[in-house]
Order: sequence, then structure tokens, then C-alpha cells
Amino acid sequence: MASKPEISSFDSWDSAELFVTEQQVAFGICEVISVGGCDELPYIFEIVGGQKLSFSLTASHEVDLVLCDEGAYDEWVDAGLQTQHPEDALLTLRHACQHSLEFRPEQDTTLIAIIINLAERPMQSVVAANVLDSAGRPC
Repeated sequence: MASKPEISSFDSWDSAELFVTEQQVAFGICEVISVGGCDELPYIFEIVGGQKLSFSLTASHEVDLVLCDEGAYDEWVDAGLQTQHPEDALLTLRHACQHSLEFRPEQDTTLIAIIINLAERPMQSVVAANVLDSAGRPC
């Protein structure tokens, strides 16, 4: 019987998963996470205009993935999370076990990708994200 591969979780704030491509070292996020029932988990990215954010997840059950700027996120939190999603979201992907997005802002900005678990039970997910320059190289 084959053994199960070991899955490790990486703290996205303190350390980054290391990827090596064509003699370049790139930092990104690759981790296994849990989000409690009726809870959310934000990922914050400082992006230079022209760079591209790539973000994907595979979850144990349906979740929403929302992309917004820092102002929209702050307004949502300051209002007490009274709606399911920030009102001024750039992109809202709803009710799926897999989500993937790419976004290239024209100006320098802070983007926030929010995983929202609307179910009453916790969910587990594999999350992968990175930022690429205009030539498609990891930043």
C-alpha cells in the first residue's frame, strides 16, 4: 500500500514557499489552510502597476473568493462585515470548490484576496499565489 504524501502548511506572513525557475528565485504562497465556519481569510499583496497577481485555491467545500483594493476591504471591516462581500469588490467568484484569478492593475496598489467560507462548518484549502512582472517572471 502506498503511503500518503506529507502535506505541510507554510505561514504566508513570515515565510514564503520558494520556487526556482530558470536560475531565478521567486517567492510565492503555497500552503494548506483552514477557514472556520462563517469566517474569512484575507491575503494582502502590494502590487506595482503592470505586475500580475495570480491566485488559486482548491477547497474542501464551496467558498467565495473576492478581490478588492485596500480601501474597499477597510470599509467592509470598519462597517462590521455587515454584507457577505465588500461592496466595491473588483472581482467576486461565488460558490465553488475551485477558484482561480489573475489581475494586473495599471497603478501601484494594495490588493486583498479574501477567501470567504459562508458554510457553518470549517473548510480546508490548498492556496497558491504569486506576483509576476510584465514579462511573466516571478517577482
